[in-house]
Amino acid sequence: MAEAFGWGALGASALLIGALIAYLLSPTRGVIAVVMALGTGLLIGSVSFELIDEALKYQAVAWVAAMVLGGAAVFTVGDWLLERRGGGDRKDATGAQAEGSPLAIVLGSVLDGIPESFVLGLTVLQGGVSVSLLAAV
Repeated sequence: MAEAFGWGALGASALLIGALIAYLLSPTRGVIAVVMALGTGLLIGSVSFELIDEALKYQAVAWVAAMVLGGAAVFTVGDWLLERRGGGDRKDATGAQAEGSPLAIVLGSVLDGIPESFVLGLTVLQGGVSVSLLAAV
């Protein structure tokens, strides 16, 4: 359990490290876009090649597809609710603070972080750490 907690903490530390780098270096919007695109590609690749491939060993394609689509639907609905409650107004395009709901940002972080940490913990319990999943998280 301690090992799973340690790997989860390492994965979650990326958020703090990224925030510190962004604060100290003030990257341009172009650099931010490239980093976001890289992260998105890593996460999609990790889900596609590690998690779904493993799930298909134990479940039928239809069940795995339904669960992936269900997860995407939960994320989409959660994002839509957060947007309606002020999450979308929290930052403006230039990065300056704007009006909005800080609680929406917290809920968005939870919606994003818990599933990733859960899956990372499961890979530890199965006997190893998925390096691509850790990098994606």
